[in-house]
Amino acid sequence: MKKYVKPSLKGLGLLRVVTKFSGCPAGEFPVPGYGCLPTICWIAAVVFEENLVTGPRVNKVRTWLVNEFEPSGPGARYVMRMYRKHGERVAKVVEKNTILKHGFRKLFDKALAKAEAQYRTL
Repeated sequence: MKKYVKPSLKGLGLLRVVTKFSGCPAGEFPVPGYGCLPTICWIAAVVFEENLVTGPRVNKVRTWLVNEFEPSGPGARYVMRMYRKHGERVAKVVEKNTILKHGFRKLFDKALAKAEAQYRTL
């Protein structure tokens, strides 16, 4: 007999992303246990040079950070808490410093690769 597997949207890629936005106003993102929080990818928007809300790479990274990275453990939750608290100010510094921008770009490129692999998008 085949083992029962609970149905989920996880394997459906971007459909999962669309359904996650349904309960929050524009510019906010649903975070389980917190409700709707302001868009949190200020640094990603700076390094990818995309719009904070509509940038495709920013959205992929944001979705992966919130849905996959943050729930992965206490260290990840701490990193995300600090990012929400200080990310906007850090992004302003990164925007003006090419060395920091290059360093953060490498970090966010890795997150983007994981997001694209997770959600099967290019």
